[in-house]
Amino acid sequence: GYFSFYYDVALRPNNLVEALVAHLLPLVQRTCDTEIVGAEWWVHTREVGTNIGHQLHFDTAETLLEKGEVVHPAVSSVLYLTGGGASGPTLVLDQTR
Repeated sequence: GYFSFYYDVALRPNNLVEALVAHLLPLVQRTCDTEIVGAEWWVHTREVGTNIGHQLHFDTAETLLEKGEVVHPAVSSVLYLTGGGASGPTLVLDQTR
């Protein structure tokens, strides 16, 4: 399955991922020129042997994209937790336009 979540950083963390976001927020905020107000995080699982990767995409605010506005996150990260197979490579670009 695929699950997407949003954490409002003004609120108290409700789980381990949100606690990690809250813990790292001061460090991340120092490197950004904009105020961070929230964090999106998502997970998905695949059966062993069926991992064909995640489709090529860019991180953006989907609700704003529907209105024709492209807004990327101030910070992105990727964490793979695997239990028996190697995952494919992650491509990161520094293109801003």
